[in-house]
Amino acid sequence: MVPHVLVHLQEAGVSQVRQGGRQAWRRAGDLTVLHNAKPYEVTFHGPTRSVLVRVPTHVLGLRPFLLDRITAVPLSSERPVVGATAAFFSRLARHQTAAGAAETALLLKPSLDLIRAVVTVVLDRGDLARAPLNSTLLERVHEYVRLHMADPDLTAERLAAEHDVSVRWLYLTLSRAGISPGEWIRTQRLEECRKQLASPAHEFMTIEAIAHQWGFAGAAHFSRVFKTAYGVSPRELRSRLAAGRADSHRPD
Repeated sequence: MVPHVLVHLQEAGVSQVRQGGRQAWRRAGDLTVLHNAKPYEVTFHGPTRSVLVRVPTHVLGLRPFLLDRITAVPLSSERPVVGATAAFFSRLARHQTAAGAAETALLLKPSLDLIRAVVTVVLDRGDLARAPLNSTLLERVHEYVRLHMADPDLTAERLAAEHDVSVRWLYLTLSRAGISPGEWIRTQRLEECRKQLASPAHEFMTIEAIAHQWGFAGAAHFSRVFKTAYGVSPRELRSRLAAGRADSHRPD
């Protein structure tokens, strides 16, 4: 049997794990690490939902003494690196069937680096975690923005503070990927607004309410940046789509 490190994300319900003389209760949002080269036990208490990530131990490249210290230790998602890893794996599991082989291969390195970062940060071995944390900064920032997009105070300064990097380093990392933080956040917000404006499920929400929901302070400013991005105002887009739906339901 090839030794594997098992990273378990508890998405719902409660379970208990035992390994190496330790035991941990796992609740929604918790991560735990197990090593299948040694005996372990998992007990489920009622209905549960979880995500399991298996990584060959030699690929992960962590020393055995580090793994021995982290197995069956409850890792709360309140820790930023644990929360980012949990969110990444949860989203990855939801979209697994839609990802092709090439896309899956691209996600392998960030997955490994996040696991290494969790282990080394929790064990206070930041010297071993710095490289993995730096190499996954872009993925972690992207996930943080996705989860906090509606917050009006989502700024580069906040992103840098939440990820324990300087604003300068954040800008440098994003610029290497061709991203400007302010423009990037605004683009993501505008796209969410466009989806809601186009959806019949939100036709009774005012434009101002939709804009406010996604972090825009005022309707006038939102209308200007929306028209710059899409060539039509929010009101025009909504009217055109409503007219199109009406025509499609009109009898011949």
